[in-house]
Amino acid sequence: MNLDLKDIQIIYLLSKNARENNLKIGKEVNLSSDSVRNRIEKLKNIGIIKAYKTNINYKKLGLSEYDIYLKLKNYTQEELKKIIDLICQNRCVTWVGTCFGKYDLRISLVVNNIIDINEFIRILKNNIKEYFVEYKILYLLEKYKIDQKKIVTNLLGNKFDKIKINKNEQAKNIFENNNENIFKLEKQDKEIIRELNQKPEISLVELSRKIKLTPEGCKYRIEQLKKNGIITSFGAIIDGNKLNKIWAVFLFKIENENSKELINFIKNENNVSAFLHLLGDWNYSVTVFADNVQEIHNILMNFRNKFPEIIKEYELILLFETFKYPSIPDIVFE
Repeated sequence: MNLDLKDIQIIYLLSKNARENNLKIGKEVNLSSDSVRNRIEKLKNIGIIKAYKTNINYKKLGLSEYDIYLKLKNYTQEELKKIIDLICQNRCVTWVGTCFGKYDLRISLVVNNIIDINEFIRILKNNIKEYFVEYKILYLLEKYKIDQKKIVTNLLGNKFDKIKINKNEQAKNIFENNNENIFKLEKQDKEIIRELNQKPEISLVELSRKIKLTPEGCKYRIEQLKKNGIITSFGAIIDGNKLNKIWAVFLFKIENENSKELINFIKNENNVSAFLHLLGDWNYSVTVFADNVQEIHNILMNFRNKFPEIIKEYELILLFETFKYPSIPDIVFE
């Protein structure tokens, strides 16, 4: 994929803030706003920028996050599509993707309580019982933040190191604080979040027309949602497949799951793009992008050689196609 340094810097800036206007991006990369707009359209058309997303701290809303790994049997490609369509329509589902390995699908959910999880599994079993084999439920305890520059550098190559980024723009490599006070969304907050979910880059003028609030009122409410920790960021989703990257998840069962040395080692591994602390059959989920299978193997061996005494078990899952991008589920708006 023939991307120059300005393309890469634009991708980086949008991955940090998908609502950044073209004029400001242009000042950062020394281009006109029209040139920035044309480059962004090109990146969308060739599939490098797959979508934009609005990131929410669900714990602030009293909600819980789960990942479900689902194993199926005896399905055709057409039948799998119907299964995926059924899952995507569920009010709690935020993400759905196909896997290679022990499981066929990975599903991310946001729920009020365990009752919602039980209801989701019941619906699945009732509707796809002829394909259903088994599932694993993992409760998300904590998300660790990964330096966005490191992620973009891994995906787009070390040419990115030649670009000067304002130090104030660097993402902090810290984990999220989960000791949250519960926040109740007002009606207009929900309307704003719903519109931002559908189109994170929507202008304040367009947003004001949709929810019948002044642009200044929309801006104030968005800033308050950010200040209160409900909206954590707006980002661009980069399609690693278009960059010929292998997308994989390591699921680890760890003897000492609170090892600071292990946590820091994983967070600082160059290929890591997501890192979760879990409750379930595995303690940690580590998502990586790699150039080839050998690199996947090398990453795994780095983990195992560094911590031979505490990594008890692991499962490798390759992720293929995404059918529902990180999306705020309907349960948030109920």
